[in-house]
Amino acid sequence: MLYPFVDAERLVVGHAHEAQRALSYVQPFECSFSSIGRFDDPPVAIYLEPKPVEQFSAMVEALVAAFPKFPPYGGTVDEVIPHLTVVETADRTLWADVEGWMGPQLPIRTSVQGFSIYVQTDAGWVERFKLPLGRVTS
Repeated sequence: MLYPFVDAERLVVGHAHEAQRALSYVQPFECSFSSIGRFDDPPVAIYLEPKPVEQFSAMVEALVAAFPKFPPYGGTVDEVIPHLTVVETADRTLWADVEGWMGPQLPIRTSVQGFSIYVQTDAGWVERFKLPLGRVTS
């Protein structure tokens, strides 16, 4: 929801608690992903669009208010479009394949019970913190 965020070596539990406080008003909710989108800036990202989008937008705004030093995408975009990235690639031949495979799988319905903070490592993205919505843990 907020990228880039604190570097892996600087991320501490206090950041996780602050994020949880910022989102403590959010109760678990149902969402669905029923359509595919694409960001055309290299590398191209194919993504799923969440519904209700307003819920995710409000969560991003709350995190931005809590972490003003970490604007979404480093402040390079005017509007944040909530999404779930499926793949990032500059390989145009994969676009139709991915979109063709994903389309019949939709809609995907799920319950959002919490959120995670991931860090990027040499091995890829690794979950560092997993926190519930609707309350603050210590």
